[in-house]
Amino acid sequence: MAKCIIMKKVKFTVLDKLLTLLGFSSAMLVGQSCAMYGEPYGIFSYRIKVTDEANIPIQGMRVIYKSDGTDDAWLKDTTYTDANGLVQKEIGTPMIDTRMSFAIDDVDGPAHGGLYASKTVGYHDLEKVQTEKGRGFYEGSFEYSADVKLELLHEGQD
Repeated sequence: MAKCIIMKKVKFTVLDKLLTLLGFSSAMLVGQSCAMYGEPYGIFSYRIKVTDEANIPIQGMRVIYKSDGTDDAWLKDTTYTDANGLVQKEIGTPMIDTRMSFAIDDVDGPAHGGLYASKTVGYHDLEKVQTEKGRGFYEGSFEYSADVKLELLHEGQD
């Protein structure tokens, strides 16, 4: 009987070690937390509002979200401001990237009120609000926002 119990313990220990190497947790006592495997991740949304110096929203401005730390195409995204001068989007990412930036350009020339100067908004220029608490490797949900005023370089012809 004792020999049978020892063999079961040896088999369980070997199986436990093998499963652990493969990334699985095979046993857990009540009240004990399990080990997590993976990488921290979060969900963040951004809201950029683009206006002229008189606080009038500018439609049609190109806003490019990019992560300066990588050349991965999936981390670059191009959107355009709507009639309210807004760009809003939610992105799931392995981590909140402090190297993110938003390049804002006038690509339609004098349409929509005139030709405006380009501007880049960096991570430290954004207002950050945590909208959901994280747990474990999930860092939570965050909203980043900025109100950007652009300088008018040349009047448009409407």
